[in-house]
Amino acid sequence: MKIFIADDEKKVRNAIRLLIESEEQNHICGEAANSQELFSYLNFCKPDLLLLDCNLPGMTINSQCIQSIRNVVPAILILIMSVDINKNVHLLNADAVICKCASPLTFLNTLHQFTHTMRAYSISTTCPTWC
Repeated sequence: MKIFIADDEKKVRNAIRLLIESEEQNHICGEAANSQELFSYLNFCKPDLLLLDCNLPGMTINSQCIQSIRNVVPAILILIMSVDINKNVHLLNADAVICKCASPLTFLNTLHQFTHTMRAYSISTTCPTWC
């Protein structure tokens, strides 16, 4: 699966990259630190899955934004990453939501569930207090 990471924090992108690329079936096809980079690379990379920070600089994450992404890559799956999954990000027409502070195992398990079922859902667990 070709995965694109859009998050302004380089340490977060690096951690997610290491985690995802530890599995042979996944490939990080690109990264972006802001909305301009995201839209510059999306058409080129044509990822299967976008891991999208809900606070990506230069972008207001809303249903119009999600639709703009899907206009570029119609079949893309979008997983919103947030520190606070209680912010109603599940209402944005993305395919799934996950807490950025989830443990690596929880993050991978969620990614597996999501990519294998290919169905929309949100992760209802709250972020850990240390997040």
